[in-house]
Amino acid sequence: MFNGKAVDTSVRGILVRPQGLLTSFILAMAVLAATLVYLGRLPGVDENAYPVFMQQVLYDDRLHSLAMLAALLIAMLLVTNQAVASSVGRLADAVGAFPVRTCAMMLVVLAIGAMWVYQGFPYSMDEYAPLLQARAFAEGNVAVQYPAALLDLIVYPAYQGHFILVNNDTGHAMSAYWPGLAILMAPFAFLQLDSVLNPALSALALWLIGDLAARLGGDNRYRGWAMLAAIASPQFTMNAVSFYAMPGLLALNLLYFWLLLRPGRRPALLAGLTGGLALVMINPVPHALFALPCLLWMLLDTGRRRQLLWVGLGYLPIAMVIGLGWPWLTSELGMVRTSGASPELVASAGFFQEWLVRLQGIFTLPTEDIMRARWYASWKAWIWMAPGLAVLPWMGRWRGQAFWVMASALGLSYVFYFFVPYDQGYGWGYRYIHPAWGFFPVFGAIAIAHPVSGLRRLGTVLVLAGVIATPVFAWIAHERVEGALAKRIEAPVAGNSVVFVNLPKTPPNIELVQNYPGMKNTMYLISRGDELDSQLMGMLWPQASRVQRDDRGSLWIVPRSTAEASQ
Repeated sequence: MFNGKAVDTSVRGILVRPQGLLTSFILAMAVLAATLVYLGRLPGVDENAYPVFMQQVLYDDRLHSLAMLAALLIAMLLVTNQAVASSVGRLADAVGAFPVRTCAMMLVVLAIGAMWVYQGFPYSMDEYAPLLQARAFAEGNVAVQYPAALLDLIVYPAYQGHFILVNNDTGHAMSAYWPGLAILMAPFAFLQLDSVLNPALSALALWLIGDLAARLGGDNRYRGWAMLAAIASPQFTMNAVSFYAMPGLLALNLLYFWLLLRPGRRPALLAGLTGGLALVMINPVPHALFALPCLLWMLLDTGRRRQLLWVGLGYLPIAMVIGLGWPWLTSELGMVRTSGASPELVASAGFFQEWLVRLQGIFTLPTEDIMRARWYASWKAWIWMAPGLAVLPWMGRWRGQAFWVMASALGLSYVFYFFVPYDQGYGWGYRYIHPAWGFFPVFGAIAIAHPVSGLRRLGTVLVLAGVIATPVFAWIAHERVEGALAKRIEAPVAGNSVVFVNLPKTPPNIELVQNYPGMKNTMYLISRGDELDSQLMGMLWPQASRVQRDDRGSLWIVPRSTAEASQ
């Protein structure tokens, strides 16, 4: 069905290694991961004294690593039963034979997972900002309108210009990110199904992972194993149930490469359009890191060089209209970006100078803290994959061009973030490399299912282990979100109310104050203390009454007539 030789990308040979030695290595790495995460804690230091990223590494990932280790041992026992091993093989064949049905079923499973794990609550500001923008778009607006006098109580001042852009004079607010994700999410938000977008994009990514494995391996047998390897990796499934941009970036990058592999002008043009959308999903960097090796490959390949023009033409519409138009629009609306630079310096700059100043503040030489963060992020990447999936792609003796293109995109993404002064904060797995993560299941599956590799049994173990461990990852994420929501008083469904949120000393804190367009009956405000909160309510809604107060904040009920009069 597929001709790997025709595109010079097939895996023509496999490096046969003793399966027992490779299994021992993977098991040793699983033990080492759990040990290093545990030893990373400092004696006598409370969990809440660590930044968010290190909390998730040293506490959540300790449980994750132990779950993966236990699952690996259980899977090794299970595959000694020939019936179990044969069942996994038959499942891979069935998935490969019916990829669309499999993706449809996974869409349903992931959508249910999104509702259970996330409960419709973006856990981080990186998730909240695009969702806020999507809901503004769904209502036909470019920006959200807040009362200007309350803006500092609605959008935390330190985050203004960083996650959320605001105009203090008009009370308008917008996401600080490029709007591609929000545009895709807007129809789902209109239908009140915004949590379904990432499951849908991940279902598309799953199909592409399988098709790329079959196409590049030159045999349909690789399709099912590639899809199972992705499903067995919490890095894939847990990001799929989140509100992060990473699932969309992964799907678009895979589609971009899938189109580039096809001959002709139309696929090249469509690849450029796909790349243009990927550029403006959240910021241009994740796709640019993936696209650079792809474009260099095309430039060096005389047979593909002529397609570059069509790829470039495909990029132009979205890159010009949204890539340049969106920053210009936010600037024209008086939205000042302060990320990476002082507000005074940005405010005094023109449009283009503003972006030069901003870019200069984003990149820096690696510091000791960043090196430590990337060290642990590398272990996160291992822990959050099906055990051993990180090493399987390298089992091939000869690798085609596509292997090196995707490997280069992954490597470039990995190295680049050593020069970015952020540790990623919240996130499931190592989310900075997620846009290029498809490399692992695509080429890992080729190693597993290659007829002479002898790795089919090991692949069965790894897939089983990942599937067994994934519920633990989902449960821990659910508990994180559940614990966050428990720190905020929930407003009643009926009536008009104001909820003051005491920002807890432990995260999440600012994320608890979320106000979307359409929330006409409820407003969440940052508490400044009981006395100041009471004074504010007395000024704005004198007839309001406080009905609840505890260490989380306070709940005020505003009579409907009073609320309508204030509007």
